[in-house]
Amino acid sequence: MGSTTRDQSIILYFGDQTEKNIPFEELFEYSRESDRTKQFLQNAFHSIQLVIETLTEPERSKYKFDSFEEASKRLAVDSSPDVVLRTIVLCAAQLGYLIAILEKDPELREVWAAQKTLIVASCAGQLPAAIAACSHTIDELVDLAPETVAIAFRIGMDVDRRTASLGDDRSQSWAKAVFGVSAPDAQKMVDKFLIREGIDAKKGVYVAATSAWASTVVGPPPVLNLFFSRDPFNGARQVDLPITAIFHASHLDRPDTTAIIGTNPVFQGFSLRNPNFFSCSSGLPFHPQSLPALIEEAILNITHRMTDNEKMFREVQSGIEDQLVCIKPIVGESGGERLKKVLVASDAYVESASLLA
Repeated sequence: MGSTTRDQSIILYFGDQTEKNIPFEELFEYSRESDRTKQFLQNAFHSIQLVIETLTEPERSKYKFDSFEEASKRLAVDSSPDVVLRTIVLCAAQLGYLIAILEKDPELREVWAAQKTLIVASCAGQLPAAIAACSHTIDELVDLAPETVAIAFRIGMDVDRRTASLGDDRSQSWAKAVFGVSAPDAQKMVDKFLIREGIDAKKGVYVAATSAWASTVVGPPPVLNLFFSRDPFNGARQVDLPITAIFHASHLDRPDTTAIIGTNPVFQGFSLRNPNFFSCSSGLPFHPQSLPALIEEAILNITHRMTDNEKMFREVQSGIEDQLVCIKPIVGESGGERLKKVLVASDAYVESASLLA
């Protein structure tokens, strides 16, 4: 792994659910030599089992699994990945990978512990990123991470239930990225479509995310397909995303964040001290606040607010000017490469690390 120097900006980048490379096999292998990683995986699995016990019998049967390895393998072979399993596996992989690279790189660990790294995260990555932003030692991270995975499970359940109220077809994508279209332009076409077709906004399509390259339109497949059959963007390139649920749904009721966070007191006493963690919704750094408050913000950014990576990347760029920038993906290689393209004036590079090197 490359060395970390103090004369550069270091960005920890946490990816979203479109990331394809989730290195769980590597993480399992590394846990054989890392007591902390092994402890985290065991405790996180136990936390999830406690959540599963609170579910109805059909839900318990659906989400029962014997290990993270089994869950990740199920996702790998599923053409329509379950939103709950996908959410917890991504969260667990990101937290486990973070623990591992901090163990392996003492210079990175020192900078991170002082909250001097920049922390950038898209969508579901905001939750584990909040934990990374508020902890100062690996042992603190290991203590906080298991309950964080349980929160990810409850986020997934909330999203899944909301999605089920709109439709039961999970065999098709619920999200399409449209390239070269801004969020305001996409929203105009969505509004026109809903009015013309007489579709209730809560049951229709909506703009969930945007970046410098594309905007993402989400909705139940029948409505989504009808919308795009009208060619609203004059032949602009479209890509189906591996998402079968409704994230960033500001047009729906606010989720019960208190129930999602739960009552475990483990997060009390931790806080964000420096404004070094960026909101994927406003694009701005979060102001210093308690970890429970920051977790609530992360939940709302994942479930209830549009993601604006263009704003977030632009804000990151404005804060680092022309410095050398090292982007370390935390299960976020694709997003890290996109961020690198934005930071062209800052001599940015992406440094991925193998846990087994």
